[in-house]
Amino acid sequence: MTAENITPLSFERITALFDEMGWRYDVQDTGTVLRTGFSGIGMELKQLGSSIAIVTTVAVDTVTAARFDEVLSWVEQYNNDNAFPTATALLDPERDFTAFGAAYTLPGDWGYTDDQFIAHITSGIEGVVNAGRDFLTAFAPEIIERIDENL
Repeated sequence: MTAENITPLSFERITALFDEMGWRYDVQDTGTVLRTGFSGIGMELKQLGSSIAIVTTVAVDTVTAARFDEVLSWVEQYNNDNAFPTATALLDPERDFTAFGAAYTLPGDWGYTDDQFIAHITSGIEGVVNAGRDFLTAFAPEIIERIDENL
């Protein structure tokens, strides 16, 4: 049995993985936020201290502020049924919509082998994408249909 190198989380590991996989992305001016999208769901990968967070916010005009309680109930059930990512209902009464948020965080207080890092990042991306698509399927199926037509 060989010992694998354990390396701390870093933003550079994220961009190196994306480059290796051939995935498209854009790094923001701060140098600690990567923007990308998969299967029609946009997301950001952010370095927050020693941790890495994968987050998305999904909002559509048809899910108005009046539907917040309905979305909140759905989000609570989603969180009960899924270990990750963490889902949130977001209310914006000024713009009259209820949005959906999903986040997956890799704690950075210890290191990861390359295989562990890849597994966590790809699982986090998949979880965030699936959560966003589940939200759209439940609350705006017409949007999912349009996304899928354009994939």
